[in-house]
Amino acid sequence: MEFAFRSKLAEPRQRFLAQVVEHGLAIGLRSPAEFLRHFSPVTIMHALAQQPALRARILEATVGTRPRIALKKSPESSGEDLMIALEEGETDAATLVSTFEPDDRIRFLDPQYVWAFVVEPRFWLHTATSTERVFAIRSHTTYIIECAIEESLVSHRDVVRALSVPTLVEYLPRDEIANILERALLDGRDRTPFSEKTMLDVVGLRPLIDHLPMSSIWEWVIGAKIAAPLGLNPDTEPLFDEREAHPDAPHDVTVIVSAPADLTPGLAAAKRA
Repeated sequence: MEFAFRSKLAEPRQRFLAQVVEHGLAIGLRSPAEFLRHFSPVTIMHALAQQPALRARILEATVGTRPRIALKKSPESSGEDLMIALEEGETDAATLVSTFEPDDRIRFLDPQYVWAFVVEPRFWLHTATSTERVFAIRSHTTYIIECAIEESLVSHRDVVRALSVPTLVEYLPRDEIANILERALLDGRDRTPFSEKTMLDVVGLRPLIDHLPMSSIWEWVIGAKIAAPLGLNPDTEPLFDEREAHPDAPHDVTVIVSAPADLTPGLAAAKRA
């Protein structure tokens, strides 16, 4: 499907988050009900504590509260009204989430909690049960990386280096490898630099995602090169050094993949999340 939403927020990180969340909802990979599980009506209304006009607009569209009355309601009262309306079937999650506009979600909600919503399904750990869901996951993954590149949050070089040349050689079809070599030879003959961007142009980001393990893409590109530099991951001590654990590491290392029992409860909980 064609996805036309473009954020109008000032900061690249904010635009990235707004567009990624809306894309996941638009293609049906995430649902409004799941969004409200992360951000309850009470949480949303408290986030809009200093925005009575926005609260009033949501109440008018979902509960039917008259504008003048809605403007005078407190965040607590507004959240309670929304909860009751949802419980009684007077409104639904889709209506509420659509009324809470994409840019406003990012403007007023905590970015780390928003990112937690984005990555909650842990696409890189589970096997999709239908062809339609596989397509949606790959489309969403492609969009996240394309959006980050468009917002200059990550470079083509970052993407290729994060995936590593050995991984690309192992998983890409021989025809794709041949196309890369042919283009490199042609550029060399013309004395044109063969860059990571050129390589991605030859293969295409979506075909790349179709062939490579989802874990490599989500952990090394989206996690390490996008989320971490943007400060979207929880503020916990990393359990391993990214440089040593990467597939290009020059020596064998031990990588912790689950939280040991002697870690503090907070860190262990963050690792399980």
